[in-house]
Amino acid sequence: MTTKTVNTDAMLNMKEVADALGIGQKALRVRLSKGKFPEPTARKGAELFWSANSLRGFVAPTQRVLDAINNEFDEDVQF
Repeated sequence: MTTKTVNTDAMLNMKEVADALGIGQKALRVRLSKGKFPEPTARKGAELFWSANSLRGFVAPTQRVLDAINNEFDEDVQF
């Protein structure tokens, strides 16, 4: 799994956050609406933005869980 480096002062829009997490924007919206994702740091019209720093505490533990799950599967298994 590749890790992306992000400027910690950067503001990321929904597409950038979803891409970084490897999920679709719709999935991100669902998580946000269910309170399973941090609230946006800023809004511009209908567009949502998160600061990289505001996501750091959320993304790091999530990435560790995903890495642990991925390590459970044999590399030859295809889904």
